[in-house]
Order: sequence, then structure tokens, then C-alpha cells
Amino acid sequence: FCFLYIRDEQMELYAFRDVQTLKLFELLNSVSGIGPKTALSVLDVDSVEHLMAAIFERRADLLTRASGIGKKTAERVILELKNKIKPSSVKTTAGAVSASREAEEVLVNLGYPQSRVREILEGLGPECKTAEERIRAGLRALGRGR
Repeated sequence: FCFLYIRDEQMELYAFRDVQTLKLFELLNSVSGIGPKTALSVLDVDSVEHLMAAIFERRADLLTRASGIGKKTAERVILELKNKIKPSSVKTTAGAVSASREAEEVLVNLGYPQSRVREILEGLGPECKTAEERIRAGLRALGRGR
């Protein structure tokens, strides 16, 4: 899935692995003061589901982790996008978000690559609710992949 950004005499092509990531990128890019590079840095902070939950729940702390996003910009992103994100599209709650974040930190601290850890944690089903369950399931999946 691609997004073509045209500015002055310059064209840039951005590719994404799924529609949901592309849609969030387009939403972020629509906010005044946010360009494609800043939108990409926001997408690198956490999973699409967690970012959408943070915007929906008006939690600027997750957005401020991205380079180029300060407190005021994060609040502007939330203000402009909060009504564009439907509650039905936000699958996670604050508890699930913090459990995933905690599990990700633990697995990365154990030496696993962050990109692989994120990929595995995003693929876990709803039966893994607590951080401990997510860590155990992540370790099993990472152990099979090595």
C-alpha cells in the first residue's frame, strides 16, 4: 500500500505493509504541522492499534516519544484526530496497551530485536491480556524463530 507525496518539484513514495498503517499515516499527515517524515516517526513509536488508542483516549505521552513531536504538537494531533477515529476501530484498552508496552520492554531488554518483538506481540490473540501472558507467549514465539 503506497502513498505518493508531492511537494514543489519533489515526489516521495511511502510504502506500508497494511491498509491500517496507511490510513493512520494519512490521518497524521493531514494534521497541520505534521509532514510525512514526522508521521513516519510517530508510526515507529508503537503499533497502529496502540497509537489509535492513545489518540482516542487523549494520551499525549505516547505521541511525544516520536522525534519532532512535542507536547503542543501531540495535543494538536489529538484535537484534530480524536473525532476521526471511530471507537470500533480502537481494539485495545489502556490496560492492554500498557501490558503490551511492558512486555515489549522486557523482551527487548532480554536482547530480542524490537521490530521482531513488536511483530510477534501484535500477532498475539486476545487471550493474552496481562503483561506476563504476553511475555510468555512472546518468548515461545521468539524461541521458535531462532
